[in-house]
Amino acid sequence: MLAPLVGRIAGVEQRPIRFEANALVYSVSAGELVNQACEGLASVTAPGQAIGIDNVAHPRQ
Repeated sequence: MLAPLVGRIAGVEQRPIRFEANALVYSVSAGELVNQACEGLASVTAPGQAIGIDNVAHPRQ
């Protein structure tokens, strides 16, 4: 059914995946394929924790 949508299968590459969390900094790497990091915004009321935003509506909903 979906075969016409797949023109070529490029294959699969295997790399070791590494996740790290250090205080508010989180990162992931998988060989040379991906190397990303993000940093949380420190909470004023809960030291050492990142702030969280929940129960909000997205404008496209």
